Amino acid sequence: MDGEENSVFAINPMGLPLKELRRLKDQFQDEEGQPVKLDEQQFVDALLSRLASSAGTSQDERRRWDAELRTLFKKIDAGCSETVTWEEFTNYMLFHVPGFNSGDGACELSHNAAAAEALTGAWQCGHADMINSIAVVSDLGTTSGAGSSGSSRKYITAGRDGFVKVWHPNLTLHKAIDVGNTSSWLSACCWMQKSRKLAVASSSFRIFFYDSSFSLITHIDHKDGTPLCLGYTESHENKSSEKEILMVGDDKGYVTVFPLDANDWETEQKTDGKETEKGKKGSRIKYHKDWVTKVGFVSQLQAMVTCSLDGEINICDVHTNQRKEGRDAVRLHKKGVHSWCWCKSYKFFASGGSDRQIIIWNPYTQKAMNYLQGHNAPVLDVLVNEAQHQLISMSVDKVVKVWDILNYQCIQTFTDKTEYKPEDRLTCMAFDEEGPALVLCSSLINVLPVSVKVETSRTHLAPIVGALHNDVFHQIISGDQLGTVSVWDIQTGKLEFEFRRAHQDHKMTCMAFDRSKRCLYTGGEEGLVKLWNFSSGQQLRTFTMRQPAEIRSLLWAKEGPNSFVVGLAWDRRIYVWPDSRKQIVEPQYVLEDFTGQGHTDDVTCLSRLSSVTGLLATGGDDGYVCFWKIQETSAGNGASSRRYRLFDNTQVPSQAYNPEPDRRKVKKGDFTTANKRISNTNQQQGYLDSPSSLQTGEGQSNGWPEELSGLEADTGLSVGVERTVFLEHKACLLTIHADGFARLWSTKQAEFLGRLEFMASPEEAVEDRMEAITSVYADDANTWLLTGHADGWVRIWDLTKIRERLDPKTGLLRVKEIQLHQMAVTSLQHFEIHGKVVIVSASSDWTVALHTMDGTRIGNFSHRGPHWRLSDFSTWCDQPPPEEGIRPDEDDRWGALSPRRNAGAPGARRDGAATNNGSVPGIGIGLGMRTPRASKVRTRPVIPPPVHSGQGDFGKLSVVERFKPDITLAEQERQRLQKFHVSEHTQRSGKVWGRR
Repeated sequence: MDGEENSVFAINPMGLPLKELRRLKDQFQDEEGQPVKLDEQQFVDALLSRLASSAGTSQDERRRWDAELRTLFKKIDAGCSETVTWEEFTNYMLFHVPGFNSGDGACELSHNAAAAEALTGAWQCGHADMINSIAVVSDLGTTSGAGSSGSSRKYITAGRDGFVKVWHPNLTLHKAIDVGNTSSWLSACCWMQKSRKLAVASSSFRIFFYDSSFSLITHIDHKDGTPLCLGYTESHENKSSEKEILMVGDDKGYVTVFPLDANDWETEQKTDGKETEKGKKGSRIKYHKDWVTKVGFVSQLQAMVTCSLDGEINICDVHTNQRKEGRDAVRLHKKGVHSWCWCKSYKFFASGGSDRQIIIWNPYTQKAMNYLQGHNAPVLDVLVNEAQHQLISMSVDKVVKVWDILNYQCIQTFTDKTEYKPEDRLTCMAFDEEGPALVLCSSLINVLPVSVKVETSRTHLAPIVGALHNDVFHQIISGDQLGTVSVWDIQTGKLEFEFRRAHQDHKMTCMAFDRSKRCLYTGGEEGLVKLWNFSSGQQLRTFTMRQPAEIRSLLWAKEGPNSFVVGLAWDRRIYVWPDSRKQIVEPQYVLEDFTGQGHTDDVTCLSRLSSVTGLLATGGDDGYVCFWKIQETSAGNGASSRRYRLFDNTQVPSQAYNPEPDRRKVKKGDFTTANKRISNTNQQQGYLDSPSSLQTGEGQSNGWPEELSGLEADTGLSVGVERTVFLEHKACLLTIHADGFARLWSTKQAEFLGRLEFMASPEEAVEDRMEAITSVYADDANTWLLTGHADGWVRIWDLTKIRERLDPKTGLLRVKEIQLHQMAVTSLQHFEIHGKVVIVSASSDWTVALHTMDGTRIGNFSHRGPHWRLSDFSTWCDQPPPEEGIRPDEDDRWGALSPRRNAGAPGARRDGAATNNGSVPGIGIGLGMRTPRASKVRTRPVIPPPVHSGQGDFGKLSVVERFKPDITLAEQERQRLQKFHVSEHTQRSGKVWGRR
């Protein structure tokens, strides 16, 4: 056992010796050795037992460990099953304990001009026949202390034409070697780093060796089989500095291990000038029943790994040339395995073969962790780009795919359209880390330059969808329109985890936590809602709809014992999905109005009004507020799902927004009452709906109530609902409208309570020029209301005087105003952590920042930093990030602006914003993809994804054709807006809705 303890398998990524790891595994088994699941307390006890056995452990340390282990349990159990298995525990630890490479993150992609020079000779470089093997050598020809890596880096290829060719990175030929002076195929080549020799395997049953100047030294006969693949390592059991090991796989399933030392390179020339033959004997063992397709050495496991066309993968001891004790062959593939690769950052293997899939598997349990499907032909080769957390795969049909190993999503696909001769296929590939570039081989060499990632002080590289505070893990989770989701530590501002392209080529539009706050819902413009374990980037399930429409807002809801996911779409429907364990979930209810008396224009925001009754509220551009019930009726029976439609019919004081009040028309029939509820007024309190009792005011125009039609026509303003926040402790819904007023609605009586002015003092209203409200948030106690504005200011208002029976003179009194950003505040949240009350805000400048309540900036969440310690005031950074090329036209500003708002009217908005639906946990934040349009247009069509990804890391080649979108999504929206303005101009005599 002592010898085994010294092996790498005895030391694992969790930092535990093998004995302790086995004792820990015993906790996950019953007395008969069968696997069992541990609940939270059992999990904590199992891991705390190791700490308890150590002397000198204080109670404070035990409490800290207890809290951290409970947090770890919640991260592993993202599905809220309240149990954890041994496989789930080890998979999570292998994936996350090595740590996320903070050097990589959301940073700007820029073209690598130096690597692009490799394209100049792309058509002239190659072999007369297919290339079977390629090696990238970073220090070829460099002597000790001399030379530069740039000039010494070479590509070495071995082909079926019997030649080895050495290439410069720009693909100019350095040297061509006719191996053995025969026409034998060359099957593999391998650079031996320690001795600086090149090994070449030939179909003439020989392995040739060349020095660094590519002069032939010697050869070894391999007469028992045709050598097909080579592997190399410097390690040896004797610990001699002179030892190296060469591994050879052949066509009969054998692997031969040759230990080599300095004596093997002593050249003894014959009289005819030919090299001598070395009678080197190696250890030859049969592992497979078919051709060995790859053999290699993994230093972290101290193991030789082989794969074959028989579908098996073996993990072996290279010193004894035997399979590891207790390790059976890995049989995960249904057909032959062509290649494997090891990811040293996250401790897993990836293998691909004739079954057209890539399998991610755990080397310790030898079980599959994930299956990557997408290739339509056998996978020939796989490799890892560690620096950018990517897995690259190549198939027989010349398709190359790039996968994000953080969330197992395909992030780029491109197809080589070139016709090669004599065979039209790709044969092998290699990754040049120094380039950086991906090198593909057929009979020619193709180089794909990789775009270099540049650090940025911005939080994201695209408009931010939202920033959510997670009080379970003390983290901030932010997301942008490109689908990048980042997890930040509040204590330091450092990036803890990140995954990208959550919705592939579609924009992400909104995000929300589930009820437990262990998972994250994201919505996209393609009409899909996805559930993620944001701690690992694993996609748990997908929520679909029959006719895709862009998701505007998300939240979770509960009615009795049933939990739901609720999404508001641009087709004016509310989709309700059950909280199912299925991978693909379809809507259980679709809430919509069939009577024609619901919303008459786009529905802009959604709020949950109860955590138990399933009551929802929506606000629209028409100024209406509608209450809905989830389960009482469903759209399938033809009845309306709407319970009440409410609106404010009182007249807006003209002097507040109109400098010439005498010119304002007052239409006949204006109401003087404080509220109106369009429903059955004889009903008891509750949420019953009688379609026959619904009524609308006379003289409506375009579906608007008479009172609101006059307001819009004469002032250029609308009372469209733009923000909603539920005040749970006051049983009220507070809405922010396009006319600059707040309004209060009773959720008990389903009626309008009154209009609220924003007050600078008890006697003085806020000045007319207060910028538009772009985000809103209320604290849990409903004491303060925080509003973010288009000019970057945040204002705090007193809610203590707000109650269900509202005094007509009551307003929202301003307590404080602070400027947190220079551009529009698109997201706000207020919370307390370790005795400090802080505000986290996101802005149109693509940053998320943390501030104290008095406006002191703690810092910006960014990859570059500077970072801080929340408990140490001296580490705080009060400077905003520098301008880094954020241009106004890059933020398309599709925020929730009312399309009826005239850009030139008093009080008109000048900035778009994200939708913030208040303080109720689980309500999401989203940047609505708003498009001003005529009332006849009911939904914005879903933009189909391009044939190939346009957000990959590999530059465009003349050799490898890669399709990109012809036009960006933002540019498409701008063109639509221009067409809209032209058509509206001709119809409305030059008065159009616009925005700056």
